[in-house]
Amino acid sequence: KTLVVGLLFPYESYLIRSEYEVEKRFIDIFLERIPQVSIKQEIVIELKYIKKENADKWLDKEGKIVDAPTPVKPVKIPKAGAKPRKTKVVPPPAPLPVPVKPLLDDVIEKATIQLSEYMQLKRFQRGDVLGFALVYVGNECRKILQAPLEKA
Repeated sequence: KTLVVGLLFPYESYLIRSEYEVEKRFIDIFLERIPQVSIKQEIVIELKYIKKENADKWLDKEGKIVDAPTPVKPVKIPKAGAKPRKTKVVPPPAPLPVPVKPLLDDVIEKATIQLSEYMQLKRFQRGDVLGFALVYVGNECRKILQAPLEKA
């Protein structure tokens, strides 16, 4: 967020508000119009970030970050009449957490919900307020959402 605010700072068309409080909600960045400047929109920005090493991770049912599910290996079925092979008896491994949803999908969903909630606040219920959510993975912006958003 600091980097984005730093990049916006040279533009003197807006008052840059970080963690702007509206109805006990905190907007990551709000670009408020300066009355003396002929800008037509104000802008709400929600930022989400995932570490690059977690880009391909998933969430388990408790919401903990886990490795992506491993593909199921096909089981070889012996041909009819084939002699059975001797196999070693190996105890089953401890159960692993079951991946439920990709982390990136979860973060995008949360950003969508949060931005939608912000845009429904009375302060932003005007046609001259634009809303955006940016989802970063490492230093790469993977998703840009613009309000109004369709319900997920």
